[in-house]
Amino acid sequence: MSIFQRTVFLSLIIILLLSCLSSLAFASSDLTTKEDKLVETDRGDYRVNYIKIPLAGDYGFTTSYDEVGTVDSLSSHAQREDGIAAINGTFFDAYTSEDDERYPSGAIMKDGQLLHLMGFGSTFAVKSDDGIKNIKDLDVSRMRFGLNLVIEDRDIRIGRINHPSDNSNMIIAYTPEFSKDVIDEQGTKLVVENNRIVEFTDGPAEIPENGFVVELGTQQAVSQLPENYSPGDKAKLKPSVSDEDREEPIEIEDFIHMVGAGPKLVNNGREDVDLEKDQMTGERHTIKARRSFIGYNDNEVIMGTVDGANHEDTAAICVELGLTEAMALDGGASSGLYYEGDYITRPGREISNALVVNNISEPEDPGMSPSDGGPGSGVGRSSILELEPGNYTVKKFDSNRSEQSKKGSWELDSAPIIRDGRTLMPLRGVIDKLGASLDWDNSSQEVTIKDDGVEVKLTIGETTAKVNGESKIMEISPIIEDSRTLIPLRYANELLGHNVDWISGEEVIEIRTK
Repeated sequence: MSIFQRTVFLSLIIILLLSCLSSLAFASSDLTTKEDKLVETDRGDYRVNYIKIPLAGDYGFTTSYDEVGTVDSLSSHAQREDGIAAINGTFFDAYTSEDDERYPSGAIMKDGQLLHLMGFGSTFAVKSDDGIKNIKDLDVSRMRFGLNLVIEDRDIRIGRINHPSDNSNMIIAYTPEFSKDVIDEQGTKLVVENNRIVEFTDGPAEIPENGFVVELGTQQAVSQLPENYSPGDKAKLKPSVSDEDREEPIEIEDFIHMVGAGPKLVNNGREDVDLEKDQMTGERHTIKARRSFIGYNDNEVIMGTVDGANHEDTAAICVELGLTEAMALDGGASSGLYYEGDYITRPGREISNALVVNNISEPEDPGMSPSDGGPGSGVGRSSILELEPGNYTVKKFDSNRSEQSKKGSWELDSAPIIRDGRTLMPLRGVIDKLGASLDWDNSSQEVTIKDDGVEVKLTIGETTAKVNGESKIMEISPIIEDSRTLIPLRYANELLGHNVDWISGEEVIEIRTK
């Protein structure tokens, strides 16, 4: 059997674009937003706002805070971390009168450093600082934390990090991230710098830049110190964590970022709300209110907000959205969702901390290479660039790329657009000319493309494509603009088994088909 290969060149004659390329840079932020989507559950129907983050390695999570004990707007949290999306994090003391005493709850970790520890609930944790590639990079568990002060070979149990207590027997560690520079509570304090004891005092203790202060409080705590310790002895904080459900330890060294809130909503694809286990039995956890949630499945992370729901309602929503693991975040007036400079859900107050989504790698569109220099090079985001209709000619060439050997050409009836660095082409302008069949289902907003035994289903607004029934993740979804359907050129062809290359300098997209 002979194997024939045909090469199709799509030459985009773009006068306006070529004149602008030297001064425009395109960044990828191909998250999918769903605003005011009705989600039907057995517990009722709910309007949900959410963002989908594909597990493709292009996006990562980080935690945002100013100082532990202070608050800021959700948009400021996102901008501080150069984020493209963000959601509010854990609970905090929202109603205290002092601006630097609005302490959070739960575990907070950033860049591998445990910045806050107090409370129970569940924890969203990230293991990768180089893009989330699969679910092994994530965890949502009922994590139970332990923390010890280790002096030489002696371990002393510590109750909290960066969270004061009225309990005089509570041993607390304070790090430089705390909102106050000096710890002046009554009782004995141990000062550690560069992993060495430098001071033991009953007076005010300044937190060293490269160390921490341990508030020992009462004589009962002091009695736990090893005998004959002295300045210069080695001292460090040693955290540990276990999974309460699996009853097994977790390697805390594997994690980069954490936000602890709760309760847990979904476990292994099923609703799993247990307020007693998460120690969240107060009224604010049982009434219907605005809720924030985050979770994931094999393909994506989803973070969102819903009004008028309790935790059981939110769990049902998460299951309907296809999440296999999910948990609640702070709710009520703290609940907020941010995307590309704007609020999808605006919080009613400033918040202590947030989960922020970053674009780790910014892949370039095959036809949209950033300039090597000049004004605007490498900075900013262009969300949409739409060019004038009539400037585009699609041409077929044979394999030697000779103009004299072209097989034909045709004009596109409407212009492509460039959205977030990706080229979206009119549905009936390219794919059908390559010999593939097209079918549009208006009720489901679904495009079906068939070519040589391959069936691809693309849904408007969804980044998940079906290739012969198997789910594949794209970095940008098909859209409808001005009553016309546009599809991502690269993915529509690659999913059909073609190879797409950008021929630099010729402004040609080359599609090789088998």
